[in-house]
Amino acid sequence: GTLWPEGVLDIPAKPRPKGKGGDEKGGKGSEKGTAGNPPGEESTTLPRSFHDVPQKENSNDPPQDLEELFPKPPEIPDDFTEVPMPPIEGELRDRFFKHRPRDFLIDPQQMLSEQRSNDLASFLRFHAEEEENEIDIYLIVLGKGQSVPVDISLKNLHRDWFGDVPTALVVTQMGSLGRTQMIYGDPIHAAIEPSALSRIYQHCLREAQTHEDDSDQIETMALELAAEIYWVSQLMKTKDSESTDRVTSADLTSAAAAASAEANSATTASNAAPVAFSRMGLESRSGLPWWWMLGIIGTLGIILLAWIGSWFWRRDSLSSKPVLFEERQLPPRLGGEYSGGGYIGISYEVGHRE
Repeated sequence: GTLWPEGVLDIPAKPRPKGKGGDEKGGKGSEKGTAGNPPGEESTTLPRSFHDVPQKENSNDPPQDLEELFPKPPEIPDDFTEVPMPPIEGELRDRFFKHRPRDFLIDPQQMLSEQRSNDLASFLRFHAEEEENEIDIYLIVLGKGQSVPVDISLKNLHRDWFGDVPTALVVTQMGSLGRTQMIYGDPIHAAIEPSALSRIYQHCLREAQTHEDDSDQIETMALELAAEIYWVSQLMKTKDSESTDRVTSADLTSAAAAASAEANSATTASNAAPVAFSRMGLESRSGLPWWWMLGIIGTLGIILLAWIGSWFWRRDSLSSKPVLFEERQLPPRLGGEYSGGGYIGISYEVGHRE
């Protein structure tokens, strides 16, 4: 009396008349009704609700076969072991110290990037070509953990390379700015006191340590050293012309203070109005004569007026003036008085005779 078969629902089967031998309808005896399964088979009865279905524990875990197909990647260690730089010996030693350097930047191992190396070499070359500068700078860059060989004396090397030419030889190491050495020749030591040279060294290292990157530190140190050497060159000229006293640390301090005050005054002047009209209404503070300013303003005014006039002329020619067409008397053509043209079609029928 329902839509489901009796084998699916848990409804006891109706009793049937027994046949011969005590079984139902003549078969051998069986206490199970029609809703039962054959002997040796499991029950196929559907669960009464969804909650009766057995669930797999930890169903979110991937199956075992996926773990075998996609093994976990190996863990990367947090700390990396840096490969130490090779010692300076053999061919590398010759590339550093065998011959006098041709360039102002000596970096045969390319510790600096190509762009930074080119910029720093160009700056040192520009510093050497300055007319007011008398002291050149040669910069040697070593790698981390490298040092100058013990049997090489930088003072003797400076004397062999440059002689009596005022030159600053700087040997620095990547990552160890405190091991930087600045070697000067005898002419510089004769003109500058050791306290002034120590002040230059401390100032360059202090400014360079404001950066975290090793390349930035080396570049900043070179820039600060070039600025200090510029003032040393100026003071050396003054001492040579007036007296034989050596340049002191106080002289460098006063020169740096004067340069800072001059830079601040230049910045204040640059922030002022570029043009002031005080002389006949026009006087330039921008460095150009007043007649140049007058000519520029007049030229711009003429161009503006010409553009405005052309705009009005095009506006009047298009919108205000009517468009007139010329009237002509056309002669009669093909029987029409005003026929300007026509199409005439003539058809012929040609009959074939046999």
